[in-house]
Amino acid sequence: MDRDNSVNREAAPGQTGWLDRLIRSPLTRLLLFGGGIVALLLHLQWLSGVLAQGLGVGWLSGLIDVVLAILAVHFAYRGITRLLKRRTATELSLSGAPRETGVGLLTVTVGLIAVLGYYQVEGIGSWAALATGLGIAATSGYT
Repeated sequence: MDRDNSVNREAAPGQTGWLDRLIRSPLTRLLLFGGGIVALLLHLQWLSGVLAQGLGVGWLSGLIDVVLAILAVHFAYRGITRLLKRRTATELSLSGAPRETGVGLLTVTVGLIAVLGYYQVEGIGSWAALATGLGIAATSGYT
């Protein structure tokens, strides 16, 4: 008597189900990565508006916005990487981040330009402008 193997059949090595193939397709990954980060950033924008009403618009509100944006993208990336790629995001670890961001190369490049005399800090217009620029750079660099 033949048994129906279609109900409890496990996939042979190298074979995956259609749902697994769909989730792992490049288009689905792109949509899930992008959609997840956009959804988090929209929630972050709402939260930022709520905090701005309570704190007022100022440097503290801007700092909170930057920190929340970086944290949202960080945890979204880690979660989606674990879900879709089934691995940990080692490129975000303390040992992997400098290698991925190119901090050493940037430091060496600016240092060489300064040693050659083509780079000088003449002054800062205001600390608020500096903080705004650093916030924008940190957010755009991480997200």
